[in-house]
Amino acid sequence: MRALIVALLGAAWLSGCHSAPETPAPGDSRPADPTPAPTTAPAPAETVSAPAPPAVPDETLARGRARLEEARLAAEQGGDYETPGKAALAEFEAALKRDPASAEAWAGRGEARAGLAAWRMPRGDFTRRADLEGAISDFNEAIKRNPARAESYAGRGYARWKLSVARIFARGQIDDLFKTGFEDLDRAIELRPADATLFILRGDAYHEKAVYSRYRADPHRPPAEAALADYKAAVRLDPASASGLESRIAASRKLADSPVAVEDQGASIVWTKTWELARREALIRRVPIFFYVSGGAG
Repeated sequence: MRALIVALLGAAWLSGCHSAPETPAPGDSRPADPTPAPTTAPAPAETVSAPAPPAVPDETLARGRARLEEARLAAEQGGDYETPGKAALAEFEAALKRDPASAEAWAGRGEARAGLAAWRMPRGDFTRRADLEGAISDFNEAIKRNPARAESYAGRGYARWKLSVARIFARGQIDDLFKTGFEDLDRAIELRPADATLFILRGDAYHEKAVYSRYRADPHRPPAEAALADYKAAVRLDPASASGLESRIAASRKLADSPVAVEDQGASIVWTKTWELARREALIRRVPIFFYVSGGAG
């Protein structure tokens, strides 16, 4: 009804603007007024804006980031990642409830999920695929909301790389297993090519790929050399990181120079694709066949 009234008023106003000037009646001595009588413009229709979602308080995200950093430092020192990692996850969960559109909250939850799953792997728990898949989904949401955020691609690349490790027995080539993870890590570096930490992250991924390639009797020298190149690039970008990367550089160089055909007396596990290759690797490396999976496992 209000809109109809506004429309009618507008029509009347336009009609008055284009009407002929008033002429005096016969016998009226007043001069004709050449301008029409002033009219009042109708008030614009009221618009009601949808209420904006409540913003995530900075302190919620800050607490989540602080707990993640605490977990990372604990893991580096051989301590407990899980307790601060779960605390970080809870903070980002709370942030998402407040603002489901926050790219940083989605990425934070993905980082917490991926970190918890990856921390359990060296402890023999390779069953956390659902956690890694959930982390990848969270990073998908973060990238959808902010496609230019390098951290989201780096986080998804990390989650995909660790999912590849969890599926290391899967049928197929190891390059195919790690492909999507490296695509994300490459994209993160494209977005922020001067960030040394991104080169270190990709170097770690290449090094781990080389380790598992060697266990599977797949070519391991190319990823080991790629890891070495990324670590050196990080040192060029951030010379202060040189001392912290010395051991990684040495390990990647040694791995690149170590062919499979050595008597390394390594772990008594053979990850391979056929019984013939399993026997060959066991004989070359002088290790027992701890288990053998015919054709690989999903």
